[in-house]
Amino acid sequence: MVKRHGKKQRAEKKAQRTGAAYSSAAAGTTHTHTPLPDLSALPLVPHGSWRVLDLDLAARLVAACRAGCQPCQQTLIAKTVKENRATLAALAGAVYGALPTVGFAASDPTRQWAPVARTAMQAGTGDEAFAAVDAMDEAAAAALLNDALDHWAMGDVSVLADAVRTAAEAPPRRRPADPMDAFRAAGIDVSPWTTWTCPTASTPTT
Repeated sequence: MVKRHGKKQRAEKKAQRTGAAYSSAAAGTTHTHTPLPDLSALPLVPHGSWRVLDLDLAARLVAACRAGCQPCQQTLIAKTVKENRATLAALAGAVYGALPTVGFAASDPTRQWAPVARTAMQAGTGDEAFAAVDAMDEAAAAALLNDALDHWAMGDVSVLADAVRTAAEAPPRRRPADPMDAFRAAGIDVSPWTTWTCPTASTPTT
């Protein structure tokens, strides 16, 4: 009985650490999508003062969406929404802090939050943007994250990260009025981004 309880605890801890479903952790069938994208530029996105990002979680989430792995997306999206709102704000801010429009398919939470993200990127402070994400209910936060993941899944992650560095590292007074300049300078054609939807991303249930 003690041995079984210990095995259950280890499976629960593994599920929490990896974001995998408990059944997968218990069966030893967890998997990763490799190579994981390099998201080292993500902390440069204004996401809220003194808040530590979970870059491993962010990388696994982006990798799962790019691979179209629905089980991993479901568990990792739920974990991010429930436990890592700063990471959510950074992932979304990297996209909507620079894009001038959200596209016709964007959810209402994304449409409402995107102007705040653009202001944060230009001003170099993300406290207000984080506060808005932190105040969202889980359904709204999941909708914002899913919209952002559509872009992370389609675009070239390394080029997107370089564009984030360009936009975020510039002093606020030098940031262009049109934040898309950083993306154009990095050679990104963003016009298709607003029409593509990750087919397997789903909203977690509460």
